[in-house]
Amino acid sequence: MDKIGELTELKDIIIEWAAVHTADSSLGSPILASRGLDLDEDLRDYFETHIISRISSTQARMGKFPGLGKTVAAACERMMAEGSDCFLESSEAIAWWLHQQIGGMSAVAVDLAVCVFQDENSQRYIALLKLDPMRMYVRDSSDKNTFEQILVLPDATHGLKTWAIIRPYQEEVRYDLLYAEGKGDEYWHSHFLECEDVATPRQLTKLVIAETGKWLDENAETISPEVASELAKTVKETAKQNLMDLEELAERVIPNSVMRDDYIGRLLDKGLTETRFEPDARWAEQRSRKTTYVLDYGVTISGPSDAIDSVVQMMPKAQDGKTRLVIETKKFYEK
Repeated sequence: MDKIGELTELKDIIIEWAAVHTADSSLGSPILASRGLDLDEDLRDYFETHIISRISSTQARMGKFPGLGKTVAAACERMMAEGSDCFLESSEAIAWWLHQQIGGMSAVAVDLAVCVFQDENSQRYIALLKLDPMRMYVRDSSDKNTFEQILVLPDATHGLKTWAIIRPYQEEVRYDLLYAEGKGDEYWHSHFLECEDVATPRQLTKLVIAETGKWLDENAETISPEVASELAKTVKETAKQNLMDLEELAERVIPNSVMRDDYIGRLLDKGLTETRFEPDARWAEQRSRKTTYVLDYGVTISGPSDAIDSVVQMMPKAQDGKTRLVIETKKFYEK
């Protein structure tokens, strides 16, 4: 199989087929579409806009299928491989499986859109979108003081709270799908999709930067200011690159092998699942535009990174254990 593209990088897509089925806990069976939707330009744009906005959502989580033995994974794989010949049948199987998951719930109805789409390289993907209708009110034309409540499908500006975007399964890749699970839809991840959570690049990047700062605070008495400053700087800079190899980074920056092991161990204890990964460079770049020094008694020095570097100088730790900061500025006043 050709190398599968990153879901998070998809920009240009086109919907091939789509169908909307309804799972209803008050009924003995789901309400299945008799055929796929007639996709005119507006309807294609509606689904494509939703899918692209969900892919780029900061709320997106990553999941990994344990294999192709589960209902959703198998049905999606078949639709991607066989296309129109099995689309409706496979989407119905997914709707039946969803219907079983909400069967014991009280008065729950789910409109599920199953969409097959292609990227610019003609690679197929599947989108499962839970279309939660929005309540709107329209004025009665015959009585200006009367409003009628109607339900409409959510537009892209309101987003979708529960969804999944699935790519072709490959055992060796770290994730197979992006998804989100709204409040009240706790069945979606573990029961319906039957996938395992995988940490996103942003989660890994945020964890490393945050825990590096905490580790430096806890070891301020045993690690030199120069090494501490270099480690913090190197972690932030590496987070903006294509690959973060923490063991190599620690080997290069932390001279003491015991401290290196303690640093890596701290990250693993706090939830880091891999020491070599692709960081969220865009998030790291945005975050790096501001630097904050946290001092004793809750005092902070904060500002744009380039400005902080130009006005704040860190002196070597003195014998009394204190680190002196020299601030050079022409403009100074108490705010």
